[in-house]
Amino acid sequence: MQNFSTLLLVVHATSQLSYRWLSPSLLLSDQRVQDFCRTNLPTACDVHNLSLQEWSELVDEVAQLFTELYPRSVLVKPLSSQRHQLADNIYRHLISCQQVDARVIVYSDILYPHRLQLIADPPLALTVRGDLSLLQMSKIAVIGSRRASPRSLHESFALGRVLVEQGYTVVSGGAYGCDIAAHRGVLSSEIVPIPAIVVFAGGLGQLHPRGNYFVFEQLQELGALFVSERLWHSGARAADFPIRNRIISGLCQQVIVMEADECSGAMLTARLALTQNRDVWVLRHEANDARATGSHNLIADGANSFVNAEQWEMSC
Repeated sequence: MQNFSTLLLVVHATSQLSYRWLSPSLLLSDQRVQDFCRTNLPTACDVHNLSLQEWSELVDEVAQLFTELYPRSVLVKPLSSQRHQLADNIYRHLISCQQVDARVIVYSDILYPHRLQLIADPPLALTVRGDLSLLQMSKIAVIGSRRASPRSLHESFALGRVLVEQGYTVVSGGAYGCDIAAHRGVLSSEIVPIPAIVVFAGGLGQLHPRGNYFVFEQLQELGALFVSERLWHSGARAADFPIRNRIISGLCQQVIVMEADECSGAMLTARLALTQNRDVWVLRHEANDARATGSHNLIADGANSFVNAEQWEMSC
């Protein structure tokens, strides 16, 4: 139902403002919500043409709905007390997307990635900019330490190139270290459009980290896809990175860990991938390499391992 998308946009913006998430399956399965959307909300094709005043009225409608149907929901308070800010956030977000030909894909949209739809806590909406066809391609995430060893950086670069030459789209978080090295490897393949997806912790209006901006520009010019759960103008906060990681693994059929210590973001993503029933591969390191304690533990727990990009290329 098209007008269900409008409700999801309002609830999504509320989640971003309050850092309180709601399962989309709850809304999809509630007939009372479906009836409300059918009679009270405009269709999705109208959302970019709505004025700020109209968004304010829609937020009021959704606030009333939640007060009546879900009075104990954590979203009731922000919907009621911050409705003007919510309307402004949605309106500015959509205007910014229009200006650069970006798009919002909600959970009920046919373009929403199917694998991501099946995880335990899928985002209600994604903002995407670039080649949308990459969402339908076979995807592998390459992740690792921001302060990776020279060997891990070298192998990340080599593996990025190997994977795209094998027909995969390479996904990362765009971080310093292994993430960006893998995407530099993708760029070295000179394949166009470039089969790369970057999942950002902040909004697409403030790409992070700024030190990788030159690579982001190259990827964007060659047709990569940028993805974020956040609204356009949202800066990346520390809490956003672990939340973002479920999207990186959720999009992919496999996750490759190039280097991870036990308490790293890469290790968190690997654990998320295992709970999402994704295949996890790990670059093997020397047993005494303290920078790769998480990698050692993943292998000890049964993860697949490989010694270099060349071996991966020969075995896959």
